[in-house]
Amino acid sequence: MDESKLKPINPPPGATALDYLGVLGSTALTAYFGLLDVGQLKSGDTCVVSGAAGAVGSVVCQIAKLKGAKVIAIAGSDDKCKWLETDLGVDKALNYKSPSFRDDFKKNVGYLDVYFDNGE
Repeated sequence: MDESKLKPINPPPGATALDYLGVLGSTALTAYFGLLDVGQLKSGDTCVVSGAAGAVGSVVCQIAKLKGAKVIAIAGSDDKCKWLETDLGVDKALNYKSPSFRDDFKKNVGYLDVYFDNGE
């Protein structure tokens, strides 16, 4: 990393540098604008979220539920899937490492309106 290209953060009054790392920072902005501006999510849509247990994906899941969508979350462990279903309230969480993932996806998704890809 070239330190000469780094810029300091100058939080506005009443904010701290840590605020940029929380749900009001770039994580939430990525989720919000990606889902609502780019994805054009509407109530009643089916939204599939990859990387759903990560920082951006978990915010996408919550926004989609608040907007009235059916949310299918994709994550890489059973523990993450359980958290997505019990704590975040997604309609179904699928473990992409499961041998039955392909069949589970077909069974639970059907038609989808928005696919939010958190891949690199």
